[in-house]
Amino acid sequence: MEAPSIRAAMAHHQRGEITQAESMYVELLRQKPDDADALHYLGVLRMAQGRTADAVELVQRALEVTPGNAVAWNSLGNMLVLCKELKAAEVAYTKATTIQPNFTEAWFNLANYYRNTDQAALAVQCFQRVIDLKPKFSSAYENIALLFDKMGKPELRVEVLR
Repeated sequence: MEAPSIRAAMAHHQRGEITQAESMYVELLRQKPDDADALHYLGVLRMAQGRTADAVELVQRALEVTPGNAVAWNSLGNMLVLCKELKAAEVAYTKATTIQPNFTEAWFNLANYYRNTDQAALAVQCFQRVIDLKPKFSSAYENIALLFDKMGKPELRVEVLR
């Protein structure tokens, strides 16, 4: 039997064929325990299964192998938010945006972290970065408008929504 490839495992994962994807990730890790992609995406899969502690551990192991993986840092941030480890999530999102400054999704997640932790000015800055990177990202505009309302600056809300 031919060894599974990370691409094939990810294709199963993306199609929602979780059992096949999981068995392929596990086999990849049996063959090469430090396969960062297999660790990362098995972690993402485990998070979707509700196996939070296992998911976080897998992604952290992936980051030990490839600390410059912005996508894995972003995934870890998402997991840590769900675990209510908010300060650690901020660190993970910040690392993702530092490693890959044009990573729109990580900036959006960092902006939401700041919005949800009542750090409106920082949230606005991050949402603005999202808009700079992806001008048609309507949710970023909506979030900035809501933040300006919350900050008592309705005149700026109107400007953002024009």
